Amino acid sequence: SEGNKLSHQFFKAIIKSQKRFTYKEVNNLIKTKFKKNKSIDDNILLNIKNLYQVYKILKNKSSIRGALALKISDTKILFDKKGTPLEVQKSKQLESHQIIEELMILANECAAEELQKYSSNNPFRIHERPKPEKVLSLINCIGSPYDKLLKNNNVTGNLFNKIIEQSSNSKDFIKINELILRAQSQARYHNENKGHFGLSLKNYVHFTSPIRRYSDLIVHRKLTNILSKNEIKPAYKQNLSEICEHISNTERNAVIAERNTIDRYIALIYSNKNNQTFNGEIVSVKSFGIFVKFDNHKSEGFIPRRLLPRDNYLFNEKKEFLKGKSNFFKIGMSLIVSIKETDIFKGKILLDYCKHI
Repeated sequence: SEGNKLSHQFFKAIIKSQKRFTYKEVNNLIKTKFKKNKSIDDNILLNIKNLYQVYKILKNKSSIRGALALKISDTKILFDKKGTPLEVQKSKQLESHQIIEELMILANECAAEELQKYSSNNPFRIHERPKPEKVLSLINCIGSPYDKLLKNNNVTGNLFNKIIEQSSNSKDFIKINELILRAQSQARYHNENKGHFGLSLKNYVHFTSPIRRYSDLIVHRKLTNILSKNEIKPAYKQNLSEICEHISNTERNAVIAERNTIDRYIALIYSNKNNQTFNGEIVSVKSFGIFVKFDNHKSEGFIPRRLLPRDNYLFNEKKEFLKGKSNFFKIGMSLIVSIKETDIFKGKILLDYCKHI
């Protein structure tokens, strides 16, 4: 009743799907408090209701143990029927998404625990603590009063969540989430168990998607060997370190390819909006210019130093700001910007500075 796992079991089975649901349909059931529906069998409705109750207990446990609760929206491109990109949107995570997420995390944790009973050499999904230099950069950029919290306390998921919660009603909420995200180490695969900081878990592997991720396929093969009481194949004992490094690299390549694709679509959409003005917020400051999220944080562009108001600027690398005699630019500042030019092939948007807000 408190969400503590009593036991788990792995076995081979065939799934028979009783009903196909979309995330939106399940979310609508949650909103209506699982009101009886002629199109849904009562038993299926009861199952989803029970599943939702389990999710709420698991979500609370995740929060207590310090799983990182960043509020970062995904970017979504809307197309017309001919496949022409029309609009950039920020997609919000539904509660139905979170149900699946919590249960997948639990399944992954169980798989890690099962494999560890037989071998310590597994394709773990690890996420190491933020590096001291990244925490220092976060302290320098996040501003008061959150910088004091970070200076005076041990950095944990719970501490980051406290900062996110305290800033939830402030104008800096999006900025703070993005700064905390930037401070994190990159999650990767490793054959030694180093834990998962973001989920606040000691044991974690990827198990739930063997048809699209090689790490999960290795885990399934290992579990199959355990179930059939065969020894783990020698190839994994010898080459797992190399395999983990390789699949971490291919994952990064896939993420870069996805990001580049979205950036190109965004550049194409804004190529028709030259000279239009937008509200923006500075998300990064470099010696050579500033990066700005604009149009309700849906898109990002760059203002090179040559397009900023003429001034004798000094760049502070630690605190990430540009300071001139008359002008000042730092992370979180609000600006009015306009589209100067777009490079669709490179997925770049060049912005012009209009004024501070």
